Amino acid sequence: MSKPATKNLNNIYKAARLGAGLTGEEAIEEIPVSLSQLNRYEDDGPNGIVPPPEIVLLMSKVYGAPWLTQVHCKRKCAIGGAYAFEFLDAIDSNPNTMLAKLRIELNDSLKIVEKVAGVVVNKKSRESFGETEWRKFMKAVAQLMRLEHCIETLKIHIGKWTDLVGIVQAHNQHCYNEGLITNKKTA
Repeated sequence: MSKPATKNLNNIYKAARLGAGLTGEEAIEEIPVSLSQLNRYEDDGPNGIVPPPEIVLLMSKVYGAPWLTQVHCKRKCAIGGAYAFEFLDAIDSNPNTMLAKLRIELNDSLKIVEKVAGVVVNKKSRESFGETEWRKFMKAVAQLMRLEHCIETLKIHIGKWTDLVGIVQAHNQHCYNEGLITNKKTA
């Protein structure tokens, strides 16, 4: 299982491969690229290129590095750069520790949501809030972001044990079946 060695190497693709204990030659047996192409993905210099998302997904799976997709999106995509959380690579990834942290964030979120529930009644835009209401609301949003980050980190670490693709697809199908998604992707 690859460890997130992103602190010691700038190139996340090389860090993931080395974390898996694979040579470039061994990696290309599982990833459909040439060795020179892999070397370009792992080169941070002027000859380096960013691998396409489907290759990053395969690298993540082959290298046993579920964190790679998150870090790739955060560093290499403008949308991910703006909206994706940083990968928490300096935490204890023991499941019990992570679940304890999740419990704390969930309890804190429930408390703050209860406090702010009345504030958002009949609000339709930022202008609908008074300054005190807005501060309460933004405090709640910040707490919910901490909860979401905790869940995302747990999800990435669970990816060390199982391929989450099927689980995510089943969840999306459930949301579609419940009418929460109106325009289902067909491709």
